[in-house]
Amino acid sequence: MIRAVLMPNLNHAVALEYQAAIHDEADATRAGNLFVSQVRVLGVESDTRLAQATSALLSQDGYQVRFVTTAKQALEIIRNETPDVIIAEAEGGEISGKDLCAIVKTNERLQHIPVILVTQSGRPSDYAAVHGLGAVVCMSKPCQPARLLQAVHLVAPPPSEQSSYSAAFNLSSLVKTSL
Repeated sequence: MIRAVLMPNLNHAVALEYQAAIHDEADATRAGNLFVSQVRVLGVESDTRLAQATSALLSQDGYQVRFVTTAKQALEIIRNETPDVIIAEAEGGEISGKDLCAIVKTNERLQHIPVILVTQSGRPSDYAAVHGLGAVVCMSKPCQPARLLQAVHLVAPPPSEQSSYSAAFNLSSLVKTSL
């Protein structure tokens, strides 16, 4: 598929994008296509019960979820796969969630991935440090499942809502109603 897009602020610029057409999910997997129908969440959680509960919650909303127990395992996964969102414990282990976030945000291939870090202490200094690393959301642990779900929705809407978000969000109507 080839798309041509006129750039709104430039009188003569055109952007072209080439994407090979993929007919089914098996072809997408073989081709390494990152644009499958589900939003992929990679989680790092040492508490398996909490990981299972979070996975079930996100899966109900249509997310494809994979949890590992260490940031080191997450690094192994992101060598070959690119998740759409990363949720990680900020503290702990040989490599912490903060370290994982710093690695992701300094890697050109991965830096676009939103990272949600969950911290044990919830001190204001933790929030500032986490945001300084590039995390988009910092939450204290334990956090309510609904709040975590809300945070994931904020950075990566579930597949069923993606088209409605783009259709519903019209900047010109937003500007008109706020004036």
